[in-house]
Amino acid sequence: MIQRAVVDSNMLQAPALRSWLEDEPGNVAVLPDYLWLEIYKQQTVAGLEAAFSVIRDFPDRLAVLKSSGELANLDPSHPDLIEQMLRLGVADEMRMMVEAISLARHGEPETMAQLQEKWSSATAHMAGMLEGAADIIASLPEIAEIFTADEIRRCRTNCCYTTEMFEKIFGAADQLYETFLQPYDFKPGHLSIKHRYDAYLYRTALGVIIYALWWIRSGNQLPKRLDRARNDFIDLGFAVYGSYFAGLITDDAKARWMHDNLVAALRMIGARHGPGMNRMSLDGAC
Repeated sequence: MIQRAVVDSNMLQAPALRSWLEDEPGNVAVLPDYLWLEIYKQQTVAGLEAAFSVIRDFPDRLAVLKSSGELANLDPSHPDLIEQMLRLGVADEMRMMVEAISLARHGEPETMAQLQEKWSSATAHMAGMLEGAADIIASLPEIAEIFTADEIRRCRTNCCYTTEMFEKIFGAADQLYETFLQPYDFKPGHLSIKHRYDAYLYRTALGVIIYALWWIRSGNQLPKRLDRARNDFIDLGFAVYGSYFAGLITDDAKARWMHDNLVAALRMIGARHGPGMNRMSLDGAC
């Protein structure tokens, strides 16, 4: 059976990823666009070699997600939504990249010029992500204000959430989703009660609220450095991507918590989810 799971950038070189791919022929590593930014931002051939050290041996066992902008425009009501999220021709691209790394190691001018272009593009995208992360960080205190003092205490002490808390969580996600939709050419499925929960932008909106719950339970300390805020934003992205597949392969506690609780929240409202995921409940659900 094919089982596709999203791979966090911190696991890309891990022996555990190699074992996961070797032990079960049906396992497929799903690589998001954020992961490529993490790889290219290093701007060294040595960094590329290290990043591809495991996946280079499994070109036919990789899937690559489309960009977040492309995912946002997909109709969530489409029966083959998951397949639409994936790019085609990945195996050939991977083989070409491995060859390019070999050429770059020997300083081949044309290859180095192409890598410089990718490195510059990654730097520009990272700058844009810093702005997006800053906006999300700035919204955290406002999100926290929707909860009462008793509800904040429940978040921090792992007590059962009340019905009112769940209503606030999903209500805040609905409002944020409507804001996220505004710049896009959304489809009828984006507004459908049945399908909206499968929309990439809805899951991102709900993910932001889940991230706010993590922030509350961790003591409401805002990140002092924007690069740390960007890392949180990337973790959130991996959590959202993982909700469409059989889970998230990560060793990051925050990313794992956000993913598990996002999946649990989606199950509460009847969203589709990836196959093979273990049953779980939202932190605070009883």
